Amino acid sequence: MGKIYMQDQEKTKDQLIDELNEMRSRLAETECKKYLEDIRRQNEFLNNVIESLPHPFHVIDVNDYTIKMANSASGRFQSSEGPQTCYRLTHNRYEPCSLEGEPCPLEIVRTTGKPATVEHVHYDKHGNPRNVEVHAYPVFDDQGNLTQVIETSYDITERKRVEESLKETGAFLNTLMNAIPAPLFYKDTHGRYIGFNKSYEEFYGKTRQELVGKTVFDIAPRDLAEVYHAKDNELFDNPGVQIYDSQVKDSHGIVHQVVFHKSTFSDSQGHVLGLIGVILDITERKRLEKEKENLIIELQKALSEVKKLSGFLPICASCKKIRDDKGYWNEVERYISDHSEALFSHGICPDCMRKLYPEFADEVLRGLEKDEEK
Repeated sequence: MGKIYMQDQEKTKDQLIDELNEMRSRLAETECKKYLEDIRRQNEFLNNVIESLPHPFHVIDVNDYTIKMANSASGRFQSSEGPQTCYRLTHNRYEPCSLEGEPCPLEIVRTTGKPATVEHVHYDKHGNPRNVEVHAYPVFDDQGNLTQVIETSYDITERKRVEESLKETGAFLNTLMNAIPAPLFYKDTHGRYIGFNKSYEEFYGKTRQELVGKTVFDIAPRDLAEVYHAKDNELFDNPGVQIYDSQVKDSHGIVHQVVFHKSTFSDSQGHVLGLIGVILDITERKRLEKEKENLIIELQKALSEVKKLSGFLPICASCKKIRDDKGYWNEVERYISDHSEALFSHGICPDCMRKLYPEFADEVLRGLEKDEEK
């Protein structure tokens, strides 16, 4: 140590300064290499992250729309003629997108300075249209000027197809429900109405907006609402189908005799989500049933009052009197009158007339025969 110290003492000031500068230079170079390596690693990591994205990723210059960076999911973004533009790559067009129809996300970010999300139709490498959802994010320089926009695109073609299919299914179901002439409704497990058909709205004289979210206590008299509510809870406790007779009061205050047909509906896991029901008006049927019952009662009463003769009648061989159930002998006329609806009108037969009135019987009988011939 003493020798090294002596050597340092023998060096001039300028030599020491030069050595110190050299040491600083080597240290700075070492630090710079380290920083550059860190930057390289960070860039490599960032590139790996970007490359791992399954969706197209672009960094776009806001001044000329050229793509400065893209991942392989974006496809070919550099042409032989020079840098590729976003509108050429995604829309196969030669000018930027307009704000009408399919608004340009870059222009929206340029105008607002904020992230934007739009739906576009892009074209894949085969020229096939794909529905995409574009997310655009602004990139600013140190002075706060917008320089670039980062765009990520998500293929939502299948989602749009499903949405369109659901729309068509919903429209069909809505048409189907409205074609049902009976009031139809469905509600959630809290008893709140969530949908109806036109017949239901017309029956209660209210619009869909006035009915959605309401319960039976909001649209029906309290006594009837209590019945409906109890039946709903009974069905939720025992999911399935429920049918019962009840009454409903329409918008004109008229009470109808009805039959409720209800059924629970569930999600894919089997959890009950609510119930759907149809109201069948049986007022007319009940009226006809009542008329039928009354008619049957009247017929039974009439039948009970009908007098008829049947069986063997004990009749005297001589005087022709008939013996009744009590043992009394009655004239034939009286017995038949008492036991049937028959009425008697008295006359005299030819034999009896000749026997009782021989002196003018022949003349009377000839006159009767002439009258019958006429």
